[in-house]
Amino acid sequence: MQIRREKITPTKAKAILEKNEDNRKLSIKRVKDFAVVMKEGGWKEDNGETVTIDKLNNLLNGQHRLNAIVESGVSINIWVARGAEPEVKNSIDTGKARSVADIFSLNGEAYATQKASISRFIDSWIREGTHLNGSITNTLRGRPQLCHDQLLELYRLYSKEFEWACPLAEANIINGCSKGQLVFALMLLKINKPKAKVEEFLEFFKHGGDYRDSPTHRLPFYLISRRDGEYKRHRREDVFLVLHSYDLWEEKKPFLNKNIRLDNIINRNHDRLYKSYKMKGKWKNIITEEYFKAEINYEKTEAQETLL
Repeated sequence: MQIRREKITPTKAKAILEKNEDNRKLSIKRVKDFAVVMKEGGWKEDNGETVTIDKLNNLLNGQHRLNAIVESGVSINIWVARGAEPEVKNSIDTGKARSVADIFSLNGEAYATQKASISRFIDSWIREGTHLNGSITNTLRGRPQLCHDQLLELYRLYSKEFEWACPLAEANIINGCSKGQLVFALMLLKINKPKAKVEEFLEFFKHGGDYRDSPTHRLPFYLISRRDGEYKRHRREDVFLVLHSYDLWEEKKPFLNKNIRLDNIINRNHDRLYKSYKMKGKWKNIITEEYFKAEINYEKTEAQETLL
């Protein structure tokens, strides 16, 4: 078997893919993810992973990368292993894939799992805040995902806010709130509101509120009561509740159930909260216009597949 570095052009990738028999099912989404990274120039060429071709010229490994080269129109240098025995295909890609948290840990980040989760929060908040349509997007399915090292870079843009928010969340400053969501809500508050005002808001939670029906008194009880009930939770419900509570507190408005219904927050205040609480910073160097264009293109592709 010979292994050498080859420049794979879209034309060459198509030729190799012509003998892609008995391979696993192709993930269109994975191809789209890879293609966007390639277009952005973020593809890591010399990471040691190979495209593997057997003695009969059948492709054993690398179909997603090759399809992404075709999709992106970009030529990529790849290590290609030629002449493998056909039966080795059963042993390829059987190891555990590295998670985002694994990449954070490998790069020296403590609390890697929590930081990886926060990077996903940041990513989805930026994307959904950019596409305001008056209603919550249910999932990020169908959108090109940032690769692991891009998520690490995105987190590090906001690491100071995380380091400030994390101890407060660990201390259960707002009882009943999901810690991960509380960390992210506090980060948004620190980015968008005066630090002294945010600290004053949080301090009143320790003392049971500062005026009648204050959010700093009633929010923890509301969170706990909802957590005890059986209902379908929104994936960032606590983030919206904390941000909306801050807005009510800032205007000295009462926190009453009629004012804090989830449909009120998520549906009526969706656009307002995204516009008021933005991830300021240099994230546009990471989540570029190419990703937003690819979202639209992917939706079209998915619709065409449905028709087929």
